[in-house]
Amino acid sequence: MAFRPLKHAEKEIRLLRILPGSWNETIKLELDIVSLDAEPKYRALSYAWGNATETRGVTLGGQPFSVTTNLFNALRRLRQSREVLYLWVDAVCIDQGSNKERSEQVSLMGQIYASAAEVIIWLGDTIPGRVSGQPLRVSEGSVDEGREYIWISENVEQLVTSDVFDDTEAEAMAAFSVLHLLADPTTHWDSKKVFAVEEGGGSFVIAQECKLAWNAFMRLMECSWWTRMWVVQEFVLARESRLVVGNAAVPGVLIAGAYRAYSDHLAPGCCCHRPVAWRWNGGVLDQLLKIRHTAWSLNFARNDYHAATRGEEPASSAAAAAHLRKTWWLMRHKVSTDMRDSIYGVLGLVPGAEFFPDYAIDKAEAFSRATEFLISSENNLMALVGPRMRDAGFPSWAPNLISGADDRFYQNTTQRIHLSERFMASKGLRLRHARDGHHLHLWGQRVDTINTVSTPITDRQEAEGLLRWERESGMNSFATLVPSYPAGGLLEDAFWRTIIRDMIISLQEPESVRQATPEDASCYLAFRQWNAEPDSAERSRIASRHPGFEHFRRSFSVATRQQSFFTTARGFFGLAFEPVPGDEVWILAGGTVPFLLRPLPSASGVEGQYNLVGDCFVHGMMYGEEVNSEQPLSHVCLV
Repeated sequence: MAFRPLKHAEKEIRLLRILPGSWNETIKLELDIVSLDAEPKYRALSYAWGNATETRGVTLGGQPFSVTTNLFNALRRLRQSREVLYLWVDAVCIDQGSNKERSEQVSLMGQIYASAAEVIIWLGDTIPGRVSGQPLRVSEGSVDEGREYIWISENVEQLVTSDVFDDTEAEAMAAFSVLHLLADPTTHWDSKKVFAVEEGGGSFVIAQECKLAWNAFMRLMECSWWTRMWVVQEFVLARESRLVVGNAAVPGVLIAGAYRAYSDHLAPGCCCHRPVAWRWNGGVLDQLLKIRHTAWSLNFARNDYHAATRGEEPASSAAAAAHLRKTWWLMRHKVSTDMRDSIYGVLGLVPGAEFFPDYAIDKAEAFSRATEFLISSENNLMALVGPRMRDAGFPSWAPNLISGADDRFYQNTTQRIHLSERFMASKGLRLRHARDGHHLHLWGQRVDTINTVSTPITDRQEAEGLLRWERESGMNSFATLVPSYPAGGLLEDAFWRTIIRDMIISLQEPESVRQATPEDASCYLAFRQWNAEPDSAERSRIASRHPGFEHFRRSFSVATRQQSFFTTARGFFGLAFEPVPGDEVWILAGGTVPFLLRPLPSASGVEGQYNLVGDCFVHGMMYGEEVNSEQPLSHVCLV
C-alpha cells in the first residue's frame, strides 16, 4: 500500500479509523492524517507485534491488507458495534518501509502516547502456556461487552478460588483478580487470600484453593508484552491505561499498585520481616521476585519520568543525558526485534535529551553515537561504567544494553553503577575525547597492571570464596598489623574496604549510602565468623550482636557478586568484571572510577590500541590519589 508522506514539521501522524461491526464481520479500517497540534481524540495501542509470519486479513482503505494475528485479535476485541474507534497502532500508522518516516515518527512517539486519551495494553487474546486439560473455549465479544473492573473487584474471592474455568474470559478474570489482591495496600502479604502457611509452621506457599488462579496469573506474567522495550514508554506516558486479555480488562494502575504494596510491606517490623515470612517456599519466592522486578522497572521508569518533568525549568543537557543513560541501563532487560530500539525505544521518557533516532545507520553506529552523545553531554565517562558489549561488530566501549543476565546481576550492577558516581578517581584531570568511526580516543595515565585474579564468590560458596580471596590478598591472618598496603594503612583494612567498595548500603533504604568508617571493621569480623559458623541459631546470635551486620552483608553482596577480586603488580586490591592478568589499570581523564584496558597487538605500526574491559574498583585509587599532575596524559585508542 502507498502511504501519503507525513509532514514532520507539522507533527502529522496517521490514525486508524476502525469502522463499527459485529464479531464475525470483516474488520474494515481507514487511515486519517491529523496533526498532534490539533489535539485529536484517539486511543493508542500498546502491544507486542507477534509472529510476523502469522497474519490475518483486514481491509484498509477498501483494499485487502495483512496484519499479524495478535494485532488482528486486538482490533476485533476493540472494535465497537455502533461507533467508530480512532486508534494509533505503530505497525499500520507508520510506513514501515521508510527509514526516514520511521525515524521521524519514533521521535514523536512520546508525544503520541502522552496525548492519547487512553493507552490500551493488549496482553493477548488468551493467556498463554496452558498445558493441562482440554483447551478452553475462546469467549467471543468485544472488550466493551465484557465484565467491568468493578464486578471483578466485588467478586475477587470467588474468582481467585475458582476450581474450573468455563472459558478464556473466566481464566483472564481469575488472573486479574490475583493482580487486584496483590495491589491491595490494605492487607499484609501474609494475610492475602492467595498465600498460606504450610502445616506445622513451614514455608509460605500458594493457598490450595487459589492455585488455579495463581497459575493463570503467573502465565499472564509470561505474556510477551512484559518483555518488550517499546511498551515501557507506552505505559509510562499514558494518561490512563487498561490491561486487556480477550474481552477482560482492568486498570493499568494495578501494576504500580502491586509494586507499591510489595515495597510498603518490606518496611522493618512489617509482615515481610516476621520470622515466618523469611521462609517463603523457594519456588514461590522466585515467582514473587519476578513479579516485583517486572512491576519495578515499569514503576521506576514512570516515577523517574514524572520527577524529571515536574519542575518548571527544563533539565540541563547534562542532567537530561544522565537521565537517558540511567534509563537505557534500567531497561536493558527489555527485548526489541531491532537492536537499535534498545536505544531509540526510551527516548520519549527523557525530555530534553537532544538525541534522535536514525534508522539509516547500523546497530554498531547507533550504539557508538549514543555513547559519544553521553560522554559529550555529561562531560564525564559515566557512559563507560557498567558491562560492555562483547558481540562481534561492536566496539569494546559500546554499552551492553541488551538482555542476557539474571535479575540479581541486573540489580547489583545497577547499584554499582549508581555508586560509581560518588568517586572521583581522575580528580583534576579534564576530560578529552574524540571519536573516529568505531575508535574512541581518550587521554589518561596508566597506573598499574593486574597481577592475580580470583574467581567470583557465589551465594552457595560464600564462606569458601571469602577465604579464597583473603588468601589471594596475601594476608597470613586477619591479625596481621603490618601497614603494608601501597596506599598506606593496614593490609586487612584495605581488604575489607575493597570487598564492600568502601561503601555501606542501608538494607531498608538502598538509596541511603555512606562511606565506610573504621568502626565497620567489627562488622567484617562478625561477617567472617558468621560465614564460618555452621549452626543457624549461632549465626542468628552473631548477626544480632552487631547492629550494622545486615547492612555490611548487603554491601558485600552488591559489591562482589559477579565480580572477580584481583591484585596488581604494585600490590593494590580491586574488583572488576572478567579481568585477566596483564590488563592495565588506567585513570582516564573525566572518569569517576579507574578502568581496565586490554592492550592489543600492534597492527601496522599503530601503538596504544586497547579493548575496554570495563570499570573497576581499586582501593586507594578512587579519590584521585594516583593522579600525577606533573605527568603528561597519554593517548589511548579504544577499539
